[in-house]
Order: sequence, then C-alpha cells, then structure tokens
Amino acid sequence: MTQLVWFREDLRTDDQRALVAAVAVADAAGEAVHAVWCATPAQWDAHGMGDNRRGFLLDNVLQLQAALAEAGIVLHVVDAGDFAGSVRAVLDIARANGAGAVHYNEEYPLNEQRRDASFDAACAAAGIVGCRHHDGMLVPPRAVLTKAGTPYTVFTPYRQAWYRELAADGGIAPMA
Repeated sequence: MTQLVWFREDLRTDDQRALVAAVAVADAAGEAVHAVWCATPAQWDAHGMGDNRRGFLLDNVLQLQAALAEAGIVLHVVDAGDFAGSVRAVLDIARANGAGAVHYNEEYPLNEQRRDASFDAACAAAGIVGCRHHDGMLVPPRAVLTKAGTPYTVFTPYRQAWYRELAADGGIAPMA
C-alpha cells in the first residue's frame, strides 16, 4: 500500500497537514508516499486566470516537484482538464500506485467543495479512504455555530465559541 497526497492550490511542503499526515501514516506502516497535482485549464479559463498567474503556478509546481524528489516522493503531474477530470485522474493514480488513502487539504470555494464531495463519493465507491485535512485557517468556515446550528449574531458568545473551537483543534489558548 501507499499513501497519496493530492496537491491543489497549497503547494507548500513545509507545515502542510496533508503531506505531514501521509508521511506519518506511511512511515508507521512502512509504506511509500506518492503525490499528485492536476492542471485544470478548463477551470482556469472559466475563472479568467491569466497567463502570468498560470506561469507562476506552473513554476511553483516545478519547485514542489524538486522539493518532493529530495524527500523521495514522486509527484505525478496530470493535465486533467477540469475539476471532474481531476477526480478521475487522482483516483486512477491512486489505483495505479496501490494507494489505500488520498490525503488532501480542504478548500472552501463552492466549485472546490463540489469537486471534493464528488471525490469523497468516488473514493468510497472505490474502497479508497479520502482524508480531508484542515489547513490554512485557524478555524474552518462553518465550524463556529450556535447550539441550534445557526451563525452567531452577537460577538461575545461567538468569540467564546471561536476560542473553544481553536483550543479543541490544538490551537492557541485564549488570553485571560
């Protein structure tokens, strides 16, 4: 078995929760780690991504590939076309490399949430574990709600609940 890390917008190798988790599981089980990044030019076109940003992104993918290679991790770079194609491509790479789990950091925009829901369903159907990791924010969106499951309308109770959520995730403790 192997562990697969799906890189998307967050191309860091330092302090990257999905990568850290995959390496920890792989090390404990004596497994290999592979990584994948999918180009999605149809998504980029639909959102008006310009040539400069594309060039910057691709340069960062090359840097990611070099950093992962130093750690002995192969980065599979795939032209998936769009988000639906990326779901299929990541599953194909997971199957081809015998991955028991795919680790990835959660993203919050609507199209990305839809892609991830589709990916989770596809993983479940394929018998592969999809491991979402929260990274990049102190507290994830929609994590701080009232007991009734609705957003807070008064700041002080919200702040107290926010601190509790932060502390539960191993974050910083509130100041007295």
